[in-house]
Amino acid sequence: MHRLVIDAWPTPDGKPFKDQPEEVWQAAVDRYLGDDGGVWPSWLPESLDITEWMPQESNNGTGWEFPEKPGDTIGDFDAPIMNVPRVPLRKHYFSKAAAQRVLHDLQEWGVTARIETSKPVEWPTNEREQADQ
Repeated sequence: MHRLVIDAWPTPDGKPFKDQPEEVWQAAVDRYLGDDGGVWPSWLPESLDITEWMPQESNNGTGWEFPEKPGDTIGDFDAPIMNVPRVPLRKHYFSKAAAQRVLHDLQEWGVTARIETSKPVEWPTNEREQADQ
């Protein structure tokens, strides 16, 4: 069994990304897209590529396509700004690779986190063993 443990968010208040003001994310997207008025948050890694976290205009012009990376959507449904990594809804994993994928995304954004691993628990297999417990 593998457990994902978040030690610290890089945000100024130590809260998850979704709890930061929408203006922070709009300014970050503006800066990422080359707008001189945008400001990249100092607590996010400069090398962070947010392309997969940003929505794309749909090919048929009817709105937005969801970003490739799932997460918490910042902005309105009809005008999303971007997705940000969410607090994992699932903290326990049978597969270490699954936990490592989530950990990788979080660490790429500057989150301090780790995976703790424990051995499987042995369950009693018959009534006599259960009575001995």
